Amino acid sequence: MSVRSDQIRASDLDWLTILIYFVLSMIGWFSIYASVYDVETQKDIFDLSTNSGKQFLWIIFSVFIIIPVLIIDYKVFDSFAYIFYFIMMVVMFILIFMGTEIRGAKTWINLGFFRIQPLEFAKLSTVMAVSKYLSTYNVKIVQRKSQIILALLIIIPFVLTLLQGDTGSALVFCSFIFVFYREGISQTILIIAFTLIALFVLSLLLPVYY
Repeated sequence: MSVRSDQIRASDLDWLTILIYFVLSMIGWFSIYASVYDVETQKDIFDLSTNSGKQFLWIIFSVFIIIPVLIIDYKVFDSFAYIFYFIMMVVMFILIFMGTEIRGAKTWINLGFFRIQPLEFAKLSTVMAVSKYLSTYNVKIVQRKSQIILALLIIIPFVLTLLQGDTGSALVFCSFIFVFYREGISQTILIIAFTLIALFVLSLLLPVYY
């Protein structure tokens, strides 16, 4: 594993993104605490027996994950992008049959003392795989071959997530259409994608006869 020879300087960091991440993390944390707050027990927001306390642990854990990510050379992630993607797709497939079901979705692995959701790592692996492919020499998104490959990279985790029963999380993969549009994909495809997403959402909200 290679490490950057030059040190990470504060000026090299995208502080706006870091600020947005911090604000969203705090909003999510406070929202979890507010949703489970009990006036009678009045448990502390840091109480590890509550969901807010567990969320706080994950926030702290994520900070320690960010540090090695910044130190490790980006080429390491580039080299293992497809391998990571393949492993996560295999895990996602296994979860369809062996995952712990919570609120109707089999997207969790129960390790006893805590639960982990591989879907979040599947999102990351998909981002890495798409980024690696788009950065490959002579790959042009306007070519039909490239569009098919990119579509497959997105459709596979999308379908696996649907089969796990988590429709909401599956829709997250549809956001890649913005990346493709930024890279030069036809505006027609963007309109078609928005139409399909709208129809999909409406099919969940409206009665069948509509």
